[in-house]
Amino acid sequence: MNIEIVRKNSAWKRFQEDLRKGLGHAYIVIGEDSELVSSFLYFASLACFCPTICCECATCQSIAEGSHPDVFWGDGGKMKVKEDVEPMLERVEVKPIQGDKKVFIIENADKLNVVCQNKLLKTFEEPPPHVTFLLGASGESGLLATIRSRGKKLLLDTLSSEDILTELTEDGTDYDTASLSAAYGMGNLTKARLFSQGGDYRDRFEQVFLMMMQLKKSSQIAQYAVGENFTKDNIGMTLDFMEILLSDAMKLLLGSTASTCTVGRENDLMRVSSGFTAAGLAMALEAIQKAREQLNFYVNVANVANGVLFGILEARYKWQKK
Repeated sequence: MNIEIVRKNSAWKRFQEDLRKGLGHAYIVIGEDSELVSSFLYFASLACFCPTICCECATCQSIAEGSHPDVFWGDGGKMKVKEDVEPMLERVEVKPIQGDKKVFIIENADKLNVVCQNKLLKTFEEPPPHVTFLLGASGESGLLATIRSRGKKLLLDTLSSEDILTELTEDGTDYDTASLSAAYGMGNLTKARLFSQGGDYRDRFEQVFLMMMQLKKSSQIAQYAVGENFTKDNIGMTLDFMEILLSDAMKLLLGSTASTCTVGRENDLMRVSSGFTAAGLAMALEAIQKAREQLNFYVNVANVANGVLFGILEARYKWQKK
């Protein structure tokens, strides 16, 4: 990931401020986007030793290669007490070899088992003054309360669709696929990248977009509900697309400064929002969430399709613009 994208994040600005004033002993970097979390941890490790984060000097290169003697990486999903945690804690007590600090990074820290977390706790709470821990996690629920309370939390902002689009196109994804993937990712580069690599979903997205622009009458429900968008294999993706479009329509309707996930389709999004108030769009989004819950309880797919389409129409006309 481009460092300039990480630098935009409010969490990075907080971390940089601490670097200037004096780095704390422990940080917990939290974000659902695993690629963003990993990139943040990587650039944070560089920043601890190279203020400009040049990515070219010997120090940056040694960290990138995993050979820097004062930077240690671990994967919480794979770490075990005897093989990984105890040897790491022994290294904590050794003074830095280069410079004046040591950095210990654990990705997927929320996947550390309870035994590992308890073993880590005392050192995490009060490490030597030359040590900083950086823990990456998709959420707080997998971490012990005692771990959560001992580290400074850095909550990552989601990425803009424009930044995701740039990342994907720079990596060789064609523009149309990257644009659709950025919309589907809804601020999550990892999700967008997986989507871009999983096949050509452009036609499906366009079909759902067209349906959302044209859905005006209850007589249309039967036709749409039995179509390809609502088969057992496709309904989950269709609901995702519907949520993206309605959320973007809400942003335009409210004049929000937040960027839309669907890039360059403002006129089409206005057609989606036609007749809705903000309250109506909120109710329509609730209908999509209800549909997902029904699928989780194995409700018949046809019934779910009928229900969500009817719910969207009801939302439009119950809170219809005067």
